[in-house]
Amino acid sequence: MNKLKTINDDNLESDFYWFVVEGELLQANAPNLKADDFTIKPIDNTKEGSYTIQTQFIGNEVKVVNQSRTNHEAVTGKAIFEYMLPKLYDHYNKTIISSSRKKGVKDEYMVDNVKDNYEKLKDKGLVKYDESRDIYIYNET
Repeated sequence: MNKLKTINDDNLESDFYWFVVEGELLQANAPNLKADDFTIKPIDNTKEGSYTIQTQFIGNEVKVVNQSRTNHEAVTGKAIFEYMLPKLYDHYNKTIISSSRKKGVKDEYMVDNVKDNYEKLKDKGLVKYDESRDIYIYNET
């Protein structure tokens, strides 16, 4: 079992486990694309909720193409994505990138709350923003 311990902004610890399966990125009016689905759940199985990250290979990088979570207390405000970034990097041994922040860039865009999360990670020095590509980048080097 892959374990994940998080510490949120209120300094509260949470314990999760995660797994990855091959999945699909659903596309409107286009064929679905292959993606890896990372699912993160509380170790305490009495707590409901899950957090999902979908990734795709884009050249020599891995792009986070979707993040979603259920509306349960066990996965809300737990800094899951922050602590999963190193796990994603270790899993692929490749640079992790975000989708573009601008609407209309190759039919992708970043919703405001995800942009805010990336900005917090940038302020902590965990990701860098590449203005020329309009993406956030995570790389352990």
